[in-house]
Amino acid sequence: MKTIVTHLNPDLDALCSVWLLKRFLPGWTDAEVKFIPAGIVKIDSLKTEEGDEVLVVDTGFGELDHHQSDERTCGAKLVWKHIQKCTMPARPAGGYNVQCTKTETRAIERLLDVVLRIDYDAQDITMPGAADDFNIFLFNERQILRGYRTIYRGQSEKHLELGFTILDSVFEVLKAKIEAEDIIKKGLMFETKWGKGIGAETNNEMYMHLAQQLGFKVVVSKDPKRGHIRIHGLPRVGIDFTKAKQELEQRDPDATWYLHQSLSLLLNGSTANPDMKPTTLTLNEVVDVLRRK
Repeated sequence: MKTIVTHLNPDLDALCSVWLLKRFLPGWTDAEVKFIPAGIVKIDSLKTEEGDEVLVVDTGFGELDHHQSDERTCGAKLVWKHIQKCTMPARPAGGYNVQCTKTETRAIERLLDVVLRIDYDAQDITMPGAADDFNIFLFNERQILRGYRTIYRGQSEKHLELGFTILDSVFEVLKAKIEAEDIIKKGLMFETKWGKGIGAETNNEMYMHLAQQLGFKVVVSKDPKRGHIRIHGLPRVGIDFTKAKQELEQRDPDATWYLHQSLSLLLNGSTANPDMKPTTLTLNEVVDVLRRK
């Protein structure tokens, strides 16, 4: 029997440690999780039968705990090192408990960097604007997790359930973000009267948001399979795609073009309206219009 042990009312570091073991350590997907009071613990005392395997994380002062050390690390970082020492088999269908791809590994390492910055450095307390209500939406023991603990007081199993949902979601977003970064590096750069623009053939949803966060004023994506075009202008900087829409309609009158009321969002396809007819124009042809309009 395999058992993962961590402390009661787990914080982000403990939740992440357990998540890593159950998602990525071969053979531990179905391991039982137990919660104990924080402090020193002897692993043998947690075994009920001969052959039992027990991993104690973020507590117990053992190999996978960091509280007895001054090293800048956290339980989750130690757990990831432990997993990397293990032999990782080939990927089975539909499972996380496998050899990670390069993108997955990069996503995990970046996720762990955030956990470290929160757990060890307390950057969610010391960063500029930390007291802004905006940061209440952060997931850690001082923000969302605190509220969840209040609602489900003493129910560590429910804390773990929420933690896994959040961490699974963050992992997916980070993978998409890493892919988006690579897309942007290879993107079609161009200039508009509002500032720099970028275009790419991709259906990566993070690409457009990340490009805007990086300062691109106009971002264009063309779905490589369906052909739909999406044109996003950076909000609240006076972008107006009215003339661009008019020329695109002239060039391809059979396509469906929707200009948002903000005038900075021009769509030829949307998940909210799958009936929109894609344009036959190429990415370069659309970018040519945006350069001039």
